[in-house]
Amino acid sequence: MIRPAILREEDESPRLGAPGRRKPNKELERLLKAYIEEAGLPPYQKTPDVAWDEDRCRVIAEEFESLDFRDDAELVLDAYRALAREVMAQYRFLSEHYAISPYGDEDPVPYADSAEMMDDVRENRRLWVYTGGDDHAYLSREENFMFRAVHDLFGHAAHGYGFGPMGEENAWVQHSKAFSPLARAALTTETRGQNNWVNCGPHADLPVKDRPYAAQKGALLPENRWVHPVVEKAYRKSPDFLYV
Repeated sequence: MIRPAILREEDESPRLGAPGRRKPNKELERLLKAYIEEAGLPPYQKTPDVAWDEDRCRVIAEEFESLDFRDDAELVLDAYRALAREVMAQYRFLSEHYAISPYGDEDPVPYADSAEMMDDVRENRRLWVYTGGDDHAYLSREENFMFRAVHDLFGHAAHGYGFGPMGEENAWVQHSKAFSPLARAALTTETRGQNNWVNCGPHADLPVKDRPYAAQKGALLPENRWVHPVVEKAYRKSPDFLYV
């Protein structure tokens, strides 16, 4: 689930002490909670912003780098099937409230940064979503398109998180609450894994806009990466929701 390089950002805080967070979108926050209830998941639990840890980022980047491009283990297949099903359900739910439109490599990039994307969602109830990038081992182009859309809405715009390192980590944390444990495993590779590789991987010395895309890998990061400790604490009474 990669987005165009132009939409990668530096976080606003010079010390990465805050996630560059903008004003949350109250309607999307309400819709996220409504979707979670409709999907039969445990009620949404509010959690604090999480810190960005550069050492952890480097370790996750190395773990992502070491993943195979495709892993046909039964757990991996089940995780990506669950991700595709649940992304489709979220997309259908959100499409009832927002106009979601595609753009490709031949089109002008509609947003200069995450702030413009969030303003468009808030003011026009519209989201433009990138259709390009490499093929995925397990997600079709349509499924990947839907994934980008729902992550930008439920992960980023709902809570005001930008596309910098801290914003991406926090968007993963929040969006992970809307998935089953199996789907969350694949979600983590596609968001947390890719973003940590971009920000702390072998090309991290380059300017943000010049870093290459992370590979589209059909594999899972180690299990201890699938649930952030703040989510684990908030949902401790729902262990079946946390772990595969």
